[in-house]
Amino acid sequence: EVNRSSLYYRRAGVSQEDEETMKKIDRTHMKYPYKGSRRLVWALRDIYGVEISRKRVRRLMRLMGIRGLAPGPETTRRGGVEHRIYPYLLRGKKIERPGQVWAAGDIQYG
Repeated sequence: EVNRSSLYYRRAGVSQEDEETMKKIDRTHMKYPYKGSRRLVWALRDIYGVEISRKRVRRLMRLMGIRGLAPGPETTRRGGVEHRIYPYLLRGKKIERPGQVWAAGDIQYG
């Protein structure tokens, strides 16, 4: 009860052209680890003269297990000591009916 196509399927290996491109991506990534796929495309064009699409660079980077060192969102950091922390106005409130509490943007009413 095994599907015949999955039984005989063999994954195609990486082409010679992709291997050479992956070596160039690796060299460039080691020199500029902060660059993602968009900027790597331009770096490969400038350094090696390789015309390559961003989708292909993304695929090869995923295959190689590398990614750019972009900073993540800083949503939990405070703006500084002078930044006021506003209280959560709905804590402890029992909401019993529709329209009792509503919000607009960052302002809560209740």
